Amino acid sequence: SKVLPSGVAVKKVLKMSVEDPAINRRIAETVYCINLSDAENIQEKIEAFYAADTVKITKQAKRGPREVDLKESVISLAYHPDRMLEISLKRDKGVNVFDILKYLLDLPDADLRQLAVTKEQKCQTN
Repeated sequence: SKVLPSGVAVKKVLKMSVEDPAINRRIAETVYCINLSDAENIQEKIEAFYAADTVKITKQAKRGPREVDLKESVISLAYHPDRMLEISLKRDKGVNVFDILKYLLDLPDADLRQLAVTKEQKCQTN
């Protein structure tokens, strides 16, 4: 396309009416892919995540620290044989991919921010 940046492709087109919610409100989930060349015990950590009733962390918010349950935000976690970690998150739950990575990898924030993370947003369809 002459309009889209290189590497960007249209996957699906939906017709929307003026009464439909804004497009950003239609985003149902975001899927993140992270190439982990050196991830010790990642499969065990994913299994422990699924086995736990709750996985609570404390996040800093404008009004001070608040506790959130990571399990409420995660749709799925998968570690593929090609060493790719796939994280699927629900929209607007106050948890971001780096919260999940910090829990799974137990790395300092600076190291987490060095990871190559790609994302794809999936919209709700009627």
